[in-house]
Amino acid sequence: MKYFNDSIMTKMLELKDQLNIKDKEIKKLGYVESSFMKTDTVVFVDTIFRDINFKVDTVISDEWSSQRLQMEYPGTIIMTPSFRSEKFIVTTDQKVFVKPRSKVFFVRWF
Repeated sequence: MKYFNDSIMTKMLELKDQLNIKDKEIKKLGYVESSFMKTDTVVFVDTIFRDINFKVDTVISDEWSSQRLQMEYPGTIIMTPSFRSEKFIVTTDQKVFVKPRSKVFFVRWF
């Protein structure tokens, strides 16, 4: 993984270093990116915008979310929010002893 110049691989290795996980303890590293978008439309029977040529289309966004607002004559309002999520999955294993270790060294060998 160290020899790939992929941006996701680089982020995974940085995460491994932040969590202080040794290379031999890692079983799996994963990356999941998902997005969600839904459109809602409100149509009014009455005219709420006076100007016949009235149209507004604007977007407010940042790295993780985006909000699109559209308004049209005579009374249509459309909202489209969208969200982006990314997750890193690290799988490791660790030995956990159920019983306490024996104080006699040769018993631990068997």
